[in-house]
Amino acid sequence: MVFIIQLGYLLKTDGVYHEKGVDVQLAVDIMKGAYLDQYDICYLVSTDTDLLPAITEAQSVGKTVCYVGFRHQISYALHNQCKAHILLTKEDLSLFVK
Repeated sequence: MVFIIQLGYLLKTDGVYHEKGVDVQLAVDIMKGAYLDQYDICYLVSTDTDLLPAITEAQSVGKTVCYVGFRHQISYALHNQCKAHILLTKEDLSLFVK
């Protein structure tokens, strides 16, 4: 198994940083991986509904997209579109936060 990490970039506007290009890169990675048969299950940790078309297409070629989100702040559009779901609680993350 190989993991490739690609970083987006931050744009500062009026003193606030915003990520740029990350959603497009995620959509490309979902599609590329689906068509090249690089995965069976894609675990998507995002609330960005711009990814819905990529999810639909990946699932149409037999891939499972699993929405990973937070139980207290669900993206219902992603939850409803994905074939599988993992909803995390604060307790799930407590082992990783000091």
